[in-house]
Amino acid sequence: MKNIVTILAGILFALFLLSSCGQNDNKQKELELKETKQSPSDTKILTLMSPTYSFGDLPHITFKDFTTHKEEEYECNWDLPAIREIMTKCEDHEGCPALKDQVYSATLKLELKDAVEFNLESGTLEPTGKKEKRWVMVALQKISKP
Repeated sequence: MKNIVTILAGILFALFLLSSCGQNDNKQKELELKETKQSPSDTKILTLMSPTYSFGDLPHITFKDFTTHKEEEYECNWDLPAIREIMTKCEDHEGCPALKDQVYSATLKLELKDAVEFNLESGTLEPTGKKEKRWVMVALQKISKP
């Protein structure tokens, strides 16, 4: 059922893009849409741009929200093809010039996850025994080229 909702959202998005081809004003308006919430309310779609990837104690990917321009880190599925491309093209490149201004459509899902905290002695993240709801990126697709 979740995949059907994601597929339907992708089809609707593609139809919208096709209807606005060649019309810069419509394309710009489409990109400036505020985050789209879908039913169920535990899923949302964001337009993100300018990924940055860093690998310290743990790998991190941050994106700039297209609407608010706020940069934020998102928990993600590291096996997504777009995430693997970001890791490959951005590693060891400050600011990720290879993907500068790349725009993505990201599907985030609110999931119940183990809460973790950093242990200074071991230098690792350890479970606290509690659960918390967090937004997790479950799909990511390029929607324009840099």
